[in-house]
Amino acid sequence: MSPLSVREIMDRDFLKIERSDTLKEAASRMLEAESDFLVVVLDERAIGFLSAHDIITKSFDSLEGKRVADVMSKEIISVDGSASIDKTVNLMMEKHIHHILVMEGGDVIGVLYDLDIIKLVGEKTLFRAKEAREI
Repeated sequence: MSPLSVREIMDRDFLKIERSDTLKEAASRMLEAESDFLVVVLDERAIGFLSAHDIITKSFDSLEGKRVADVMSKEIISVDGSASIDKTVNLMMEKHIHHILVMEGGDVIGVLYDLDIIKLVGEKTLFRAKEAREI
């Protein structure tokens, strides 16, 4: 069996926000979706991301008058959809990140969250336990 690719477990239903939107709009969108991560776009192209951590550490005093562009992370760390889970996990640990953009042809096709990896590990553990009981 070949190793899983990131494309197989990534979240295709990720949230986007424009760099010109306000931080209040961003925070509201995060709360509504129960997410802590937004892909920042300009003309539908990813130009960065905004995490709850960015909002808390860079604008804790007030969201008033601040735009996404003021606090977003501009370094895009990404992997190709065909990347292995192992390679991607190693990159996420090396960069100390909890989310990674999955790209193909310059477009974001999904986001891999650390929780996606935890779910995968949990599913593998349950599958192995079930196999062991059947032996």
